[in-house]
This record gives sequence, structure tokens and C-alpha cells, in this order.
Amino acid sequence: MTALLVAAFFMATAARGGTTFEFEGEKKGTASYSFRGRALLDGDNIRYEITEGAHPVFNPGITIVSIDGGQLLLIVDHRQKTYFYRRTDSMASPVGTFQAPGNQSAGKPEITVEARGQQPFEGKSGKSLRIDVRYPIHSLLEGERLHAKVAATAEITFLPINGDAVPYGLHFLFKTGFPAIDRRIAGARAKRGLPVAESLSVTRTIDDGPPVTESMTVRISNVKEAPVDAGLFRPPEGYRFEEPTFGY
Repeated sequence: MTALLVAAFFMATAARGGTTFEFEGEKKGTASYSFRGRALLDGDNIRYEITEGAHPVFNPGITIVSIDGGQLLLIVDHRQKTYFYRRTDSMASPVGTFQAPGNQSAGKPEITVEARGQQPFEGKSGKSLRIDVRYPIHSLLEGERLHAKVAATAEITFLPINGDAVPYGLHFLFKTGFPAIDRRIAGARAKRGLPVAESLSVTRTIDDGPPVTESMTVRISNVKEAPVDAGLFRPPEGYRFEEPTFGY
């Protein structure tokens, strides 16, 4: 199924005008790291080139291509000259506190959306939005049933540029990994534009244990209109398909 989707995308894609920008991000919590890079945006597809970072994925040897509004990821490893694909239906954000250990399901979420007004960005007028999400998690770990609560808050600034390529934020920042919740988050963000500054805080509490909080920020700069070659959204010529040796 994935191969058919990719083939259809490549046949339908043509070179056209797009948007380029630089980005930087930082994650704080159980496994902190930071990264920098540049991106190419073309309709509902976006290519992230990592230029600084030491994470298994966010490092200078990796390119991440988000296809068809974030439904499919192409991950390119330039050191090994390989690539692989991932469907994103149940993929979660790098902020791990969105989920809990073991086999799990999420209960009914509470989602609130608040417009925060105008927000200046690089001499332009952006619009700010706050999204709060709360939901319970029920999990089974080694025969023991666990219950958790998750509370997440994101503050996002948008510019009026097509943002269909990033329904869950830059680098899938605001994605829980529970499809029903993620569809509602994507709906709350839809048609608001390109997110240019995002901050996210997620706290998870398992049963009577202590709360664990992780946070992540991503900010972009030097937003410019530029022609984008459609070939940049497909595997480089001469690279081979190979599943990775690390988890993603």
C-alpha cells in the first residue's frame, strides 16, 4: 500500500513555486537534544534538511520528507545512502510523555482552542493560537493494568502561508500517536497558515506516581518564496531502500 501511495505522489508532482526557511528546535526532558536545519515547502509536502544535531534522526546525515500532508514520511540516511518510509497514523511526537508504557489506548480527550491575537514575526503580522489537550490512557504492561493522565499545552504562531504540509506542527511536534485525538488537533490547526514558532509542554502522570514533564520548542526564520524542485521530495538517485537499525 505504501509503495502505491508513493508512486502516485511522484507521478502527480510537478515543479512549482514554494517556500524555504531555516529552523531550530530544542527538546527538554528525559532525553534532551537540540537541532538546526533548513526546509523546503511545496504545497502539502515538506523536506527538512538537518544541519546540526546529535539525535539518531535529527542529525546532519538525515533528511526527513513529509508527504501528502504528513500522512507518509520518507527518511533518507546520507551516510549509508539508504532510505525508508513510515506511515504516520500511530506515530507520536518526539515528546514521549504523550504516551505511556505497554499496550495502550486513550480515552475521550478534552480539547480547547484559544485565539491569542496578533503576534509580530520578522516584520510580518502573525496570529497566535493556544491549544490545550487532556486525555486518559489505559495501558497493560507485563500483565499489570496502568492508568495515566496526559495534559498538553501548545502555543503556536502562524503566518498566512499554506501550512497543509504540517498538520501536527514542525517535526510532528503536536502529535499524540492516538489517531482519533490527532485528527482533532489537526482540525484545530487547519487553514491557519504555516507555524513559525511553536512551544509545547506535555505532562504525564501514571496512577499515583510523580508527574513527568517534557517540553519542546521549534522556531523558524528567513522565510522566503523560492522555486522548489519536485525531485527533492523523492529518494536520491542511487540510494537503496533499507529498514533502519534504530527505532523511529
